[in-house]
Amino acid sequence: MSLNGVLLVDKPAGITSHDVVSIVRKAFNIKSVGHAGTLDPFATGLLILLIGEATKISDYLRDGDKSYITEVKLGVQTDTLDNTGQVVSESLVDLSFEQIKSAVDRAQGALELNVPRFSAVKVQGQKLYNKARQNEVFETPKRVMHFYNVQLLEAAESTLKVSLSCKKGGYIRAWGSYIGELLKCGGHLTTLRRTESSHFKIENSTSVEALKAMCGESLDDKALYLRLKGSFMTLENCLNAWPTVTIKGKNETLLLNGQVSHDLNRRLIVEQKKAIAEGITIGVRVLSGETGRLLCLLEARPDSGLKIRRVFKPK
Repeated sequence: MSLNGVLLVDKPAGITSHDVVSIVRKAFNIKSVGHAGTLDPFATGLLILLIGEATKISDYLRDGDKSYITEVKLGVQTDTLDNTGQVVSESLVDLSFEQIKSAVDRAQGALELNVPRFSAVKVQGQKLYNKARQNEVFETPKRVMHFYNVQLLEAAESTLKVSLSCKKGGYIRAWGSYIGELLKCGGHLTTLRRTESSHFKIENSTSVEALKAMCGESLDDKALYLRLKGSFMTLENCLNAWPTVTIKGKNETLLLNGQVSHDLNRRLIVEQKKAIAEGITIGVRVLSGETGRLLCLLEARPDSGLKIRRVFKPK
């Protein structure tokens, strides 16, 4: 098979993201499968898998904003900040709906929170979860995390359910613990479901059961596309929001040899001027005028003009 693109999978609870990667490798009989951000084993929802040449765009998809629906159990704090950990404190909960709603409304914007002890963040070259599993005593670093579109969906007894979005670097477990701090009773996540990642949505995903059913089958690319329906996007359709330019002939030959032609440089002068004026890096997709396939990704940088960022092999 010559699959190159993004596969959206609805991960169930109880398995790791790497388990899902293994299932896809077996189903498609392909080794080149990556991801654009994992989910904890207890979490469910949208997992973006990158197949073939799409593994080269992981940085662009991993850094996108993400949205979740989560439930927080108040009055109980765990060491992992979720329901897989050991209880470290308990307290009575006697809160009104108005008190809970007020705390949820306050828990938005840029918040400086402690990174969870059980996380892959490195301190002095060692991942925090390794230190935590060895029962080491240590201070977790603080990080500014950005949360927005926080909405209280339900609040009953000592459990609240919210939907929220966060930018890169945000931990929903840290947010749930923060709610417990605001309400002075502690709290931890009992469920976590990712509904969006970058511009991809959970409603377009396929199930792990559907993928397992494909294992051992002999399907050509066309049959596989039909089975996956809208959960698979070809490489050419993964970054549709980016500025796009189409080239052919000499321009295409030069680009595939690592050179940006004068003509292509001229056609992207607007993006280069914007990058300089705003001090930002702007990504540009380059498509083949002959085949329509994605040739490469360019970056217009404020300090160094156009740079070739990724080149993609033909099928």
